Amino acid sequence: LAWIHRRKILEHQKDRARSHYKNERGLKSVGTHTMLSAISWTCLNPCFKLKQVLLWRDMRTALIIGASAGLGIEFARLFARDGHNVILTARRRDRMEALAKELLPAQVQVVDMDLGEAGAGQRLFEAVQSYQIDFLVNNAGFGSNGNFEDLDLANELKIIDLNVLSQALSEARSGTGVTCTVLAPGATVTEFAKTAHLENSELFRSGAANAATVALEGYQAMMGGKTIVISGLRNKPWSKR
Repeated sequence: LAWIHRRKILEHQKDRARSHYKNERGLKSVGTHTMLSAISWTCLNPCFKLKQVLLWRDMRTALIIGASAGLGIEFARLFARDGHNVILTARRRDRMEALAKELLPAQVQVVDMDLGEAGAGQRLFEAVQSYQIDFLVNNAGFGSNGNFEDLDLANELKIIDLNVLSQALSEARSGTGVTCTVLAPGATVTEFAKTAHLENSELFRSGAANAATVALEGYQAMMGGKTIVISGLRNKPWSKR
């Protein structure tokens, strides 16, 4: 009954916003994106805040880390496409705000944070603990390149802290209803190669995969509860070595 009551409130608010927008703009019909404009225009109405809260509660939510570029952006698009709420987390707020506009009419929150900093994991937990997180895309990470003895120790330790392997976690959570999927993408067209100074390496020059294709393969594997997915036909033989 509570769910039915919430749905009635949502439908009532939608009808009011549609009617108001048509009267103000003289439109005969209002599409999805126009509908959002009408709702945001009337956001001072207290009932609008209630509607936002109810939408977040009624829909499943994905927390996407490293959401300002590459695979993070593509994962956000996939979750929004399938009707999920999205929480975007990365360092570059301007990029995430631009992405949030693109993802409309999905419900999107932006949390700007450098997860490579000490204590960032706890701060992120505190920032999102009021939401029920159904999906976590632990996508943040970067790499380096060079002789081991020449690499900066602080930077290498930061890579270890940020780049988390998840296969053991999947086994540890077996039977709990929580699944963990490891996406092993191989060379992919993202900012990773530039950060790691690998743009001119043979690995990336010989043909890197499209980020949208890789993200879709990982997304489908996660929804299917698979433990590990190796993206790209040319990468699969390496997994057997």
